Amino acid sequence: MMLVFDDAVPRAGGFALLAAFITYIVALVWQASKSSGGEDDDAENNEVPKPLSSSVCFAVLGASLIVAGGGITVTSAVSIALALGVTERVIGLTIVAIGTSLPEFVTSLVACKKGENAIAIGDVIGSNIFNITFVLGLSGLIMPLAIDRNLFLDVCVLIIGSLAVLPLAFTGRRIVRLEGLLMVLMYAAYMVYVMK
Repeated sequence: MMLVFDDAVPRAGGFALLAAFITYIVALVWQASKSSGGEDDDAENNEVPKPLSSSVCFAVLGASLIVAGGGITVTSAVSIALALGVTERVIGLTIVAIGTSLPEFVTSLVACKKGENAIAIGDVIGSNIFNITFVLGLSGLIMPLAIDRNLFLDVCVLIIGSLAVLPLAFTGRRIVRLEGLLMVLMYAAYMVYVMK
């Protein structure tokens, strides 16, 4: 990988990831401003919008509770895993990954229930882009990150899993139950591999 040298993410790599994140955000803002002149998709929605102040307060409160709950979940799970003698790699790829993904999971479920599919998908994709480019980039910029060679296979699984979603965008532009089941089975198979 270009951003990895001597089994570490150097500061130059962290800077490159942050630059990619900033470029992505700028592109999103430009695209949103370009399409803002179109018709409002929610024009037919008769629901009265809530005041901006209360919406912001609820959003901040909800985000705070999510962060607190995620932190408690991860801390407790890691303590249990360490007591059982599980390696740090397994902890990061399973318990920590699942614990930190719970907010996205709940948010996506609520969004799907309310028919806000774009929010559900955007939540998952945006979270991964943010974690890879901003979180990893900023961490590497502050201090070079040591890379476990075993993680390269996990990165390959990440890339393959991401590419597997692409065909779904061109087959009816929806994820049906069978496709969802296949993705869950893919993850289950990966978990079996990690835990063995």
